[in-house]
Amino acid sequence: MIQHFSLARKRNDGIELLFHLPSDVVVVEGDSKREFKRLYPTSFDSLVNANFPIDALQLLWDKHSETDRLEFERLYVTHQEFQQYLHGKVPEPTLSEEELFKIENRTGIAIESQRKAVETGKLYAVEFVRMNRDVGFAVRLNINSELTDTGLLRLGGEAKSAYYFTSRLPLLSGESIKERVAMQKTFRLVLITPAVFDNGWLPDGLDADGRGKFGNCTVQLTAAAISRYVIVGGWDIIKGKPKQAWRAVPPGSVYFFKLLDGDVNSLFESAFGKSICQTETWKKQGLGITYIGG
Repeated sequence: MIQHFSLARKRNDGIELLFHLPSDVVVVEGDSKREFKRLYPTSFDSLVNANFPIDALQLLWDKHSETDRLEFERLYVTHQEFQQYLHGKVPEPTLSEEELFKIENRTGIAIESQRKAVETGKLYAVEFVRMNRDVGFAVRLNINSELTDTGLLRLGGEAKSAYYFTSRLPLLSGESIKERVAMQKTFRLVLITPAVFDNGWLPDGLDADGRGKFGNCTVQLTAAAISRYVIVGGWDIIKGKPKQAWRAVPPGSVYFFKLLDGDVNSLFESAFGKSICQTETWKKQGLGITYIGG
């Protein structure tokens, strides 16, 4: 079972974990300023009409000047910045995609396997990712078989050779966040991996009104900051063909909740660094891993 999956890079003092900038953090740009702000669930009563699918949902908002522009940027935060974010602080990331990897778009044409000839009109485009030096994936596994400390494996759709090594990964702490959640009776769930839920964007375990349980805690969904869906799939080694592609909630998405009742320890045991997907297949693949912020 995959217990952690994220981008990472080698530093002089070890491995640095990298996470998508959470979707409730925006860049506010004015005439002579640029700053990061967090959005909060805000009730406008009768001033704003919305067609939210759940009555309890609120708009995400932050006070700003009419001349300011709010923008979402594709940035990354280090595990230190992410830990501060979980404690309620606003990160100020500077790490862009270009500093971690390059996107290469390639075009091709389908080949008919039996005739080994080109299929007319079947052009396609494929997006490849080329990692920068010292950038890779950090994975924490719980498996029955033993891996050697270093080795090679096949990775990606073209089965490229990838080098792996074992290392001690930094751990994110939730102890001090528990106190904040217990006092405020509100919390955020932040996805660090894509999530496939039974009801689309709505996390598993919640009913149509956004009410449900994590552990023995009863919760109410109050807002959500979700970007455009991503596609998850892969190659089925046993069957020798592509797996079914699924639309998934992207990493960095944030769900806001009210804690109605229950033990905060149970909440953290079920959702801090754990998958909230209820389908066992997605859990084993590391989809839907979340962290709790106060």
